[in-house]
Amino acid sequence: TEAWAKKDRARALEKAIWDREQEIDSTAAGGERVLAEILQQRYDEIVISDPDWRPHTDWSYEAGLDYGKRHPTAFLLFGKDHDGTIYAISEHYRSGLTPQQHAAEIRSMRIPCGDRPSVMRRVESTWSDPSLFPDRNPSENSEKFTSISNLFEQEASLKMTRGKRGLDQFFVTSLMEMWGGKDVKFKIWCPKPVLKKTEGTSEHGCPNLLWELKNIRRKDISTVVSLNKDQP
Repeated sequence: TEAWAKKDRARALEKAIWDREQEIDSTAAGGERVLAEILQQRYDEIVISDPDWRPHTDWSYEAGLDYGKRHPTAFLLFGKDHDGTIYAISEHYRSGLTPQQHAAEIRSMRIPCGDRPSVMRRVESTWSDPSLFPDRNPSENSEKFTSISNLFEQEASLKMTRGKRGLDQFFVTSLMEMWGGKDVKFKIWCPKPVLKKTEGTSEHGCPNLLWELKNIRRKDISTVVSLNKDQP
């Protein structure tokens, strides 16, 4: 009915306005930098620039994986100390490789725990976008079916774990909370910051992560564009 259509259109418009205000994009040319101000204010508390710093062997370790076809694949290693502070320690940031090639490079990485580097098998879980996981039982398909998550699991034993959609916004919101209290609860090891993203694999710091957090912005798109994106 016409009344229902108007009500549905109003809900869509509200969503479009919300998306315009809240959606983030590290590649956007315009829009407000979401984390730049707090990063500048608390840089010495957030960023560990000492090249001799090392994580501890008795910490717990997890990772995040963002697999890209059109953009680089990013793998980030995190450690958590006994006080609950999280540290971004190492990263793999590469494009143009197959999942197997990415997995081989990630598998060869070591957790740089002082004089006793630990193998990646210590990672308890690797949180990844749900699109990497199969949405059906492979046995239901007559053809052989292997998901991206299975490829990474088979090749690198990363303990792939399905995350939730919208993790980017959740991550940024969580960072603002962890950086907004008396003590910084999320730190980034980065002895050599970069002026632009640089592809490669680094066991000693996360330069691309720091660059991205400095430059992440709210998407600078109009309400009309956002609304049109949601139409079938």
